[in-house]
Amino acid sequence: MGALVDLFFAKSDKSTSDIPWPSLAKEAVMAGYFKLMRSDTTRELLQDPKAFTLLAVIAYRAKWKGGLSVHNLEPGQALVGDHRSFGLSAKEYRTAKQRLGKYHLAAFKGTNKGTVATLLNTDVFDIFGDSRGEQTGESRTTQGQSKGKRGATNEEGREREKTEKPKDEFRRIEIRDYGDIMEPKNDPISLALSVTNENPGGQAEGFFKKALKMIGDKPFRDEMSVLWGELKSDDIRNPGAILTNKLKERMNLPP
Repeated sequence: MGALVDLFFAKSDKSTSDIPWPSLAKEAVMAGYFKLMRSDTTRELLQDPKAFTLLAVIAYRAKWKGGLSVHNLEPGQALVGDHRSFGLSAKEYRTAKQRLGKYHLAAFKGTNKGTVATLLNTDVFDIFGDSRGEQTGESRTTQGQSKGKRGATNEEGREREKTEKPKDEFRRIEIRDYGDIMEPKNDPISLALSVTNENPGGQAEGFFKKALKMIGDKPFRDEMSVLWGELKSDDIRNPGAILTNKLKERMNLPP
């Protein structure tokens, strides 16, 4: 991931997905930001201004904190069907969606409430930043204060558990958003088995380890991010086979 550009996009303390777009300008309380990354992907996407606009709107509107969403959105998701409100015609909007899907930057799903877009990675925009810790920080602080001297906080317990376990030991990981997939502390093989719901110790784990060694950590996580977005958008029955084929393409192996 490249360095951060010295530019931050302000976000409302509310989830902007739940606010009609014309009223966003009236939001008086600004309590956050999201990051534009100085990356190769950003540089390439700037040559496609319509797709960049759509991705920026998704990042601005996306739910970025835990809590209630009247549209049942999860972190990293936003409603984007009102394309005219951000300057795109119907044709430009359709093309931009297709390109963002092709670039593995966003996934889209039509619902009875509108089109739900899901950010797939942080190659261009990182909407979470420090808020990932904020989502659970208050509850952890309360628990830690109540325990006092009786023991370590939940976070300290997890860090100690990671230290005590063998590095390659599988653990099922609850993936709440794409940030969990890109988090370096989360073992990529455990992530792959969690995303695909494969069992450890089998043929799938062996292949994932081989693919990780051959193509590297970030490309491996990128493919998991894409699959995670597709699983949230479509009814996929065999995610293990899909991830295997995606990784084979990266490894230049026959399917």
